[in-house]
Amino acid sequence: MVTLTATAPIEGDPVKFQIKKTSNNQYRFNLVASNGQVLATSETYVQKASAVGAIESIKKNVTTAATEDLTAN
Repeated sequence: MVTLTATAPIEGDPVKFQIKKTSNNQYRFNLVASNGQVLATSETYVQKASAVGAIESIKKNVTTAATEDLTAN
């Protein structure tokens, strides 16, 4: 399971994934808008291949992702 902490997206902006190495030699990725705003940050991964796999899974499944509003009373 990929856990993303997301901020409000900017509609219409193309986005990209950026993989980064953490200070403890693990990996995480950000989903970044064309203006440089970080839209989402992943959990950390021990292996870079796991981070890449999570990105590929998101790319494959995002078009069918539902939105669940947990703020309703």
